[in-house]
Amino acid sequence: WQLLCWALSALGLWLAGDARAACSAPIRMAMQSWAPYIYPNDKGQAAGGDVEIMQAIFREAGCTLSVIPQVPGKRNMAMLQAGELDMIPGASDLPERHAFAWFSAAYRSETNSLFCLAPKGQKYQDIAGFAALLERKISLLSPAQGWYGDDHAAYIDRLKLAKLNSSFEGIPQGLVMLSRGRGELLVADR
Repeated sequence: WQLLCWALSALGLWLAGDARAACSAPIRMAMQSWAPYIYPNDKGQAAGGDVEIMQAIFREAGCTLSVIPQVPGKRNMAMLQAGELDMIPGASDLPERHAFAWFSAAYRSETNSLFCLAPKGQKYQDIAGFAALLERKISLLSPAQGWYGDDHAAYIDRLKLAKLNSSFEGIPQGLVMLSRGRGELLVADR
């Protein structure tokens, strides 16, 4: 996971003495619902670890962060590509995105895991990868966007073809889907 590096580029320009070029307009991003990294607080404002990092960098650089309402993940990426957004925190560094985005070095680590409802935990203790889900016909809930490792990438299309995968836009939606039996397991950051 890596932060699209507009914010770090802005800081670099400021340190080089050209803060006006780096911050001639607010830096735009869309709200996301991916706690604890970014989520709307009880006032609807962006909160979370990624937001705190961006605000600290922007404060040092004399820049302003402008957060627009949340849009679906694919639209978020299309808006970045079209120049309607300036950054997406926590976006996966995928080769196809290098045509329109820069990435910073990773600024935090994530460990992705499979989650289930507590009463069913014993049933899944021996799951060692996504191949087992396909073999045992276990349904999976996956985020609609992002990179969840080589094993996930190798099996996600097969799980979709077998009608064993449903996607969600944010963790709250994924948890509701899990609680309502839309999937047996959910993949997310531990």
